Order: sequence, then C-alpha cells, then structure tokens
Amino acid sequence: MVAVLVAAFQLVPLLLDGAWINHSRWEPAWKWDSFGGGQVLRWLVTGELLDHGRLPVLSLLALLGLVLLYRQSRLAGGLDPARRFILLGTGLWILMFCCGRPFWGPLVMLLGVPPDLQMHRLIGGVHVFLLLLAALGLAGL
Repeated sequence: MVAVLVAAFQLVPLLLDGAWINHSRWEPAWKWDSFGGGQVLRWLVTGELLDHGRLPVLSLLALLGLVLLYRQSRLAGGLDPARRFILLGTGLWILMFCCGRPFWGPLVMLLGVPPDLQMHRLIGGVHVFLLLLAALGLAGL
C-alpha cells in the first residue's frame, strides 16, 4: 500500500491521461526504450551512473557494498532478507533500465510498467538501490 501511495504521483496521471499521451516522432527513441545495455553498463562501470562529472565515490561505495554482500553470503551461507532485497532489487532495476522495451517486449507490462511510461525514468529506481548498496558499503567501512 505504501508503494502505491509513493508511486501515485506518476501512475495516476498515466492512467487518467493515457489516451492523451502522444509518442512524438520528434522525441528521441531512448526516452521510450531506454539507452541500451551497452551504454548503461558503461555508465555503471565508469561511475557516470551515480557520480556524473564527479569523483566516483558513490560508485565505489556501491561496489564495496556488493563485495561485502558477496563475502557475507559466502561466510554465512546466505543473506538475510533485507540484504537479499537490496541485491535483487538492484539487479532488477538495472536490468529494466538498461534493457528497456526492446529486450523485455510485452513482459514489461507484467513488471508493472505501463506502455506510456518513458523507460529512461527508471533510472530513479536504479539510483535508489545503488545508494542502498553504497550505504551498506559505507556501513562496512
């Protein structure tokens, strides 16, 4: 219920005004289909996804959080539910953002993405989960 309330500011206008939303041929394709796996993964590896134009501090903390999660899962034989949620959520949002509609096709509707949602906006979910990974990395320091 909380997730519905948090997402309502974007979902309600899409549902109410869906008939009026126009996919203009003048808009770049990446708005509707995202940027593609190669570009997004390049941004992720170079630190541009979290730290555009700055030192890659957040990106390195997110990498440290990922390493610590891997280490914890190996030592403890698994992850607690909260850490598993962060890890799986990060993977899901990155896959949804980087692959976009060309990869997911009609499955994108099963993931809760309406046809009129611009896929480049999924970067918000990627940022949230990468920041949670960075927080785990910072806590591990």
